[in-house]
Amino acid sequence: MSIAPDGKFLTLRGIRTEQDDDKTDRIRYYQLEVYYGPFERIVPLPADVSVDRDQLSATYKDGFLKVVLPKRKPDRISKRIEIE
Repeated sequence: MSIAPDGKFLTLRGIRTEQDDDKTDRIRYYQLEVYYGPFERIVPLPADVSVDRDQLSATYKDGFLKVVLPKRKPDRISKRIEIE
């Protein structure tokens, strides 16, 4: 799985494979709506928020993907302007 913040969007890409373990032999599905193979999701990010890419983190646990995109702190550098 890959995660790429790209300015205004967060792109999630990956490949879902079939599970091949002992539990799948005992499970019977009547209808399965999660398909196998490649997937891509594009999530729009707020226009007025700047993301700190160096602090981006993601965890996958118990079937859930958690992506943390910390806000970038605004620059507080003062600028001196000469008046003529």
